Amino acid sequence: QAGTYCHALAAALGLSQLARYREALQRRADLAAAYRRRIRKVAADCLPDEALRTMHFRFPLSIEGGVERVGEAFLKRGVIVRRGVDALLHRAIGHPDTRFPCSIKHFETSVSLPLYPALTDEEFERCAGAAEAVLGAAL
Repeated sequence: QAGTYCHALAAALGLSQLARYREALQRRADLAAAYRRRIRKVAADCLPDEALRTMHFRFPLSIEGGVERVGEAFLKRGVIVRRGVDALLHRAIGHPDTRFPCSIKHFETSVSLPLYPALTDEEFERCAGAAEAVLGAAL
């Protein structure tokens, strides 16, 4: 019976989120566009290709040295950045890195900025300001 309750609760939560799906997608797109405008001024080469169709799950930047290079500088400004992905799937199934050079390159150079619909305007300003400062100094 507890399992049925949990499933019903999960379904209700899913339906409530689905009702706001278009709004959430638009918020993500608006935040991504705002990041682009801000970052283009200091580090245009880091930006993802605008031609790619995306729902803006993450906002990845390409920075030589990746999170290891700039993560601490972001953290000092109150922003946690992460890699574009947490783990490489080919490693999980035992394939060698040599077979996936593009994956390795992107894994080592990606820096993902916070991007989610509930990100407030104030939080966005802190993230974008940190990106301008860090990228302006690092590149």
